[in-house]
Amino acid sequence: MKLKKLGKVFFVCGLLLGMHTPAVMAKNYNIADYGVSYHDYVSFVVAGKEYEMRDLMEAGKVDLSGVDRSAEVTMQVDIDGLNQALEDAGKKPQAVHQDSYISRYESSKPTVYHLDLIGDDTYAIVDEDNEQMTLEEFAYVSTVLLYLDTAWDGTSVNRYYGIDTKTAGIFHINVAEKKYANARFHFVDAQNSKVEYASYAYTSKEMGEHGTTTLVKYKDLPMPEGLVYAGPEDGGAYITYGYKGVEHDVLVIKEETDFSALQESVKEAEALLQNAQIYEEDGVKKLQAALLTAQILLEKGQAAIQFEVNDAKDALDLAMDALVYVKADYTKVNAALEKAMALDPSDYQDFSAVKEAIDKVIFDLDITKQKQVDAMAEAIFHAIDQLKEKEDDAQIVPQPSPITPPQQNTSNQGAITPAPNTGDTTSAGMYLAFMMVSAGMAGALYVKRAWEKKAK
Repeated sequence: MKLKKLGKVFFVCGLLLGMHTPAVMAKNYNIADYGVSYHDYVSFVVAGKEYEMRDLMEAGKVDLSGVDRSAEVTMQVDIDGLNQALEDAGKKPQAVHQDSYISRYESSKPTVYHLDLIGDDTYAIVDEDNEQMTLEEFAYVSTVLLYLDTAWDGTSVNRYYGIDTKTAGIFHINVAEKKYANARFHFVDAQNSKVEYASYAYTSKEMGEHGTTTLVKYKDLPMPEGLVYAGPEDGGAYITYGYKGVEHDVLVIKEETDFSALQESVKEAEALLQNAQIYEEDGVKKLQAALLTAQILLEKGQAAIQFEVNDAKDALDLAMDALVYVKADYTKVNAALEKAMALDPSDYQDFSAVKEAIDKVIFDLDITKQKQVDAMAEAIFHAIDQLKEKEDDAQIVPQPSPITPPQQNTSNQGAITPAPNTGDTTSAGMYLAFMMVSAGMAGALYVKRAWEKKAK
């Protein structure tokens, strides 16, 4: 199992140890090797109250959950007591060295603090911006390194140190919030090269205490179609709650890729594009882009992975389904309507056929209904051609009102106007017949208005 996070912590510690080594020859000794624990001589002051380091490190011993999280934290070192303990062990340290530091983790990158002496054996804990550590930040401390120096012995400076470093927070003070565990897994082949486009972002289902870990077994990860886990049965990685940006490699082998379904979709798309002019331009462009991606994968052959091929087919099918036909050409219909509008129905013996043809006009049909649209125009022209003008001695037949373009105010369109009160009851039947015809023509005007709006 991989413990990359722990490795990174020790790498940072080693790097910082090396960075702070003076030009002269120095020898470093862990005081724990001489039976001395620096925990007994270090304490921290939070909101004016002092807490022993050993107590802060013991789970359940100190609860600071009710303390202001913005309170500054300082460090105290009982250097006299520590020196005495080392002298009892045969060593002669002198003082806390400036290279001592504390670091914390809230992501995959550490924040390092150094110690500034501000009083007798009291140190401010400050970052590179000279900002002092707060209780909120103290809750995530993962490394404490206390350096002590002895005098030059003619050949080297003997440096003694005490250190604690963990992947989890060192201090159990009930302040750090619970976090999700996040990581990214990259699928690699036997040559340890990353499989193109194949990675998996992991987020734990449950939250855990910041800095603690959860084991993720590689065999339980969802594998992209076409890849099979090829590592050991118990292979996995410990993922740390609250840390981000951590990456792990998972060994896989690639299965043979099946292109048959994609090839069928490519043929269908190519056939549709043979008549690209009947579809709206935006949809055609999206289909062309999806087709190009599919064709590139086909050219890759077995270098392509099944999940890539499946995704390309889905995108191609979606682009085909999204195609929209362009609208039918209503030029002939517009011409027919204009010709009908120019006529005065009262000049003809029977204008009803023209009205019926106009009533049957349907707008917004797409290009696949072009023949139907053209037939509407032909029907209007035919009805007009069949009109017969009135003769001087012809019997007078009530005619619809002349067809006129609709006006802006259409609130009463289609309403029947009441008959005038003339007292002549013998012509009521004739007047009623006339008004019924007029109402029919109002319907024609309504269709015309719809046509004009669509024609704009």
